Amino acid sequence: MRVTTTGATAGRTLPQAQALITDWATGAIAHTRATPTRLRVRLTPLPEAELVLGQLNAQIDGRALRCQASAPASEDAGLLLIEALSRKLAHPDGQAAQLLPTATPGLRPTGHPAEITRRKNATLQRMTPGAAARWMIDHDYAAHLYTGHTGGEALVCHDPRGGFRILQSAPHTGDAHHVPALTEHDALALVTATREQHLFFTDHETRRGALLYARYAGGYGLLRALS
Repeated sequence: MRVTTTGATAGRTLPQAQALITDWATGAIAHTRATPTRLRVRLTPLPEAELVLGQLNAQIDGRALRCQASAPASEDAGLLLIEALSRKLAHPDGQAAQLLPTATPGLRPTGHPAEITRRKNATLQRMTPGAAARWMIDHDYAAHLYTGHTGGEALVCHDPRGGFRILQSAPHTGDAHHVPALTEHDALALVTATREQHLFFTDHETRRGALLYARYAGGYGLLRALS
């Protein structure tokens, strides 16, 4: 197994963070039947929030996993990453509806100017709702944009009441949840006003589904489906 760490740390030096991950890799994983082939950890200080954001990417038994966690010190973020990965490994069949994202971006105070700080156009994967939910859990996403069975864009996200919520962009096929058609400007204004972590909407110009999501580094990311 290859273990690497990148990025600056707060509260623990890079070699110490390396030792933390190595100890976990040789200890905790040894107690499972999983076979890891890659493990990458990145620690990023967030000075404004006085936090360290940790991200772990792993390839284990052919399954791609991603965890994120934040804490005031790097060692605490690292331990949270380890705990999160252990929870995912405890559900190898993907039946982990109660696994919520390890960390969620802190929202800026009301009235703070919002902006889109990252844009990405992507070819979405065609998935069943169940497969999309598993992908979302495995990658520690709060929501996942994919192509549904109708050929239109769909979104799976955690439902605050428990389980998952499935949203379907146009063409609608009996979806119980309204997906608004908005301009980019109006979508940004709406997600800022509601202080939600993400907003799924139909782009007013392209008529394709798009996802606005809060970013740890500040602002929002915009993911659009390629035509």
